[in-house]
Amino acid sequence: MKQIYKITQHSIMKTTINFTPDWQENLTGELTPGGKFTINYDESRLTCFRTSYRGSPSWQIDVGVQFDDNSQVQYTSLRQGQNNYLSPVEIDIPANARKVNIWFENYGYDPYDASGNNNSRCYDSDYGKNYSFQLS
Repeated sequence: MKQIYKITQHSIMKTTINFTPDWQENLTGELTPGGKFTINYDESRLTCFRTSYRGSPSWQIDVGVQFDDNSQVQYTSLRQGQNNYLSPVEIDIPANARKVNIWFENYGYDPYDASGNNNSRCYDSDYGKNYSFQLS
């Protein structure tokens, strides 16, 4: 007897926020309490510091994430090690969260810079308002 199998393809939509080089913030999927989401950030949005030390990059872009308005801020580096590229980062959403605020910070380190620029920072934060997304 010939058996027939039904194959069902299940697709799991991963929730992602893409910060694109043309200054768009595109949310794919739903931000839900207790879930996760991925941040993809295009480094061309924030180019203040591209320092190097002994031939390796010594700059960084961090993402700041804060759930609701008064919770603890979580910072994560988007450039891992001495890579010249940024990596996506996955964020866990607390079960009681209602909103997420996101911003980005660029800084660099040059041991030969006597101008004091090593303490400087520049931000991508929607002009200081931060990128705010409501959770469903």
